[in-house]
Amino acid sequence: MQENLIGTDTEIGKQKLWRLFLLSKKYRIVRHAFLSIIFLLLYVINPQDRGYTKEVNFYASIVDFIYIMIVFYFNIYVLVPKLLLRGKVYQYVFAILIIGVITFTIICSAEILLSDYRISKDITLGENWISGLVYFLTTFIILISFTTALKVFQYLIINLEKLNQIQKLNFQNELSILKNQVSPHFLFNTLNNINILTETNPKLASKLILNLSDLLRYQIYNGVEDSILLSSDVTFIKNFLFIESLRKDDFTYDISLTGSQKDAFLPPLLFIPFVENSVKHINNENPFVKVHFHLENNNLMFSCINSSYSDTNQKEKNEGIGLSNIKKRLQLLFPQKHSLVIENKDNVFRIELNLTL
Repeated sequence: MQENLIGTDTEIGKQKLWRLFLLSKKYRIVRHAFLSIIFLLLYVINPQDRGYTKEVNFYASIVDFIYIMIVFYFNIYVLVPKLLLRGKVYQYVFAILIIGVITFTIICSAEILLSDYRISKDITLGENWISGLVYFLTTFIILISFTTALKVFQYLIINLEKLNQIQKLNFQNELSILKNQVSPHFLFNTLNNINILTETNPKLASKLILNLSDLLRYQIYNGVEDSILLSSDVTFIKNFLFIESLRKDDFTYDISLTGSQKDAFLPPLLFIPFVENSVKHINNENPFVKVHFHLENNNLMFSCINSSYSDTNQKEKNEGIGLSNIKKRLQLLFPQKHSLVIENKDNVFRIELNLTL
């Protein structure tokens, strides 16, 4: 039993090492060096006999090595991400074929220019260009496919890991919101307010019941969707702030949505952690929260401002609680497409988030 466990741990360790080698930026130089060495061995150290003098064969191998490395890196960093990974398969295949034909033409031209240095009089690619082109393109596509397969495999692994992280963060986010906002304490206080208002202000009690119902419905049904409308998120925040305003004395809030674009789809429960954090750590001497959305040309600007404490420890606490998960989630959902600014000064805590949808 112990040997099996050791064997399993060893296999897991090997898998982690291979994954690190293929994916980690730390080993990027090692990966490129490994690939270069392979083709260096193929083209320079063990040069092909092209029928020329030994000196010409050697220099031709160096040129082949440099050219094939340029083509491979162009394929990895331009053609694969810009075409293949975006679903433009036909354009990608066409681009590879064009590069192959250009390469074949260069080789045939080089053979003509170097004909005076030829020792062997065997048939060359240029003399029987149809069969030569077919043979060359087959070999060229096989070599290109090797680097393409590595890049696609790397892309799939990275995106699977991102998907797993997003799912975990979404799950943690949903649990955190349910725990902090729909807790027995929250429900008890809200229901107690409703009970009091049924006698003093029945209309307000009815409105509070509807808001609480909408809030719970959103969290149970919309919160598990992959994407929802921004307007739904805004309505949810309005309901949340309305309920909080009845729970806290002298609490004021303002929420607005501006911009020429009316609506957009985005992940659910993206902004409520910021709002919830603001309400939770508000300055009770002057309790206020201001939330603003501006949507235009698929760019969303979100800001959340609340009164804060002048105490330094309280500032750090405000900035640290409830914001770490949302930062990770933003990095996964909007890589290179978001900016987040958190500022706490002059008794005002400000969050500004810009998203490119």
